[in-house]
Amino acid sequence: MDDLNPAGSQLPFTLLGSLERAINPSFPPKIGQYCDESQALKIAIDLAWQGFGPQSPNPCVGAVILDQRSEIVSWGVTETYGGRHAERVAIDQLPSHIDPRQCTLVATLEPCNHYGKQPPCAEMIAQRQFKKIVFGATDPNPQVSGQGADYLRSRGIVSVHKNDPESLAWHADFFHAVKFRRPLWIAKWAQNEQGVMAADDGKPRWITGRQTQNVTHALRRRTGMTVVGANTLLQDRSRLDVRFPDQVLNTTPLRGVIDLRGRFRTQLPVFS
Repeated sequence: MDDLNPAGSQLPFTLLGSLERAINPSFPPKIGQYCDESQALKIAIDLAWQGFGPQSPNPCVGAVILDQRSEIVSWGVTETYGGRHAERVAIDQLPSHIDPRQCTLVATLEPCNHYGKQPPCAEMIAQRQFKKIVFGATDPNPQVSGQGADYLRSRGIVSVHKNDPESLAWHADFFHAVKFRRPLWIAKWAQNEQGVMAADDGKPRWITGRQTQNVTHALRRRTGMTVVGANTLLQDRSRLDVRFPDQVLNTTPLRGVIDLRGRFRTQLPVFS
């Protein structure tokens, strides 16, 4: 992952900043709120956190539009797979009295420049003659990969690549899938200061607090599937759903169990 993300093995820690905001969201952002480009990029990531789920296999992008006073005038999140991209949603919601030529569009990922299920976002941005586009990460898709930004520059639009660690971490699964054609796995476990993960009798013991549970469930919601082994399922009676935090949409990802001996039963909570 080091060549895809400067965070490398520090990916979970890079995500912590946006995870903390995900469990204490200010959602949606306030129209008229002042923010600089870096703050707008964080808001775009927060928007993506709240909207994540139905976009796969497309990346979930967040976008914010700032006017000439650096105030938020519109925002958007990538819709369900096949639907509008975040930039198009934000532009479609831009009030008619706002002149795009005085606006900056901030997005977590470089605008696309190819036709798929939707027309190119870069083309729409150029047609509306935005003053500037700021994006947190370059799209690694060979059909984009810098071409979106180059297209906008050729149309006289200032295009700034922030190479933002949080944006890179947010889209790490997409980057991994594009390069390696396989899912990105995140290992998660809890242990005490002595490195112990389970009691001698095998019975479940909570060794983490509510804040850690909130972060864990926010991260679980960010994934496409939660997988455990049969022992964990049987001993912990795991539900593998998203229960925390209470204030975000509890979208539960797919659930998977690795059971080489067929021990689990359909009466377990995971099936309810």
